[in-house]
Amino acid sequence: MKRAVLTLISIFSCLPLLARQEITPPTFGTSAYAVSSPVVANNGTTFLTLWTVYTNLGGKHVYGSLADAKGSLQTPLSFLAIADASVQQLF
Repeated sequence: MKRAVLTLISIFSCLPLLARQEITPPTFGTSAYAVSSPVVANNGTTFLTLWTVYTNLGGKHVYGSLADAKGSLQTPLSFLAIADASVQQLF
């Protein structure tokens, strides 16, 4: 029992070392508009990336893309997640 507890403690103490470790280098593309506030969420296998695009007259929109753990895009093009996002939807 004591050995199992020590094993669990050692495993959980090493987990922070693995956090925020880049799996693949980030990929950046060009945009005709101002882009900000990127966020990433994952479920262990798939990564959802969302970012805000500020268009000149079209307002604020939230776009997204999906990628696997190897960094390969699952969506060939970014998709519109929220059109004309309000302040409450952005934060």
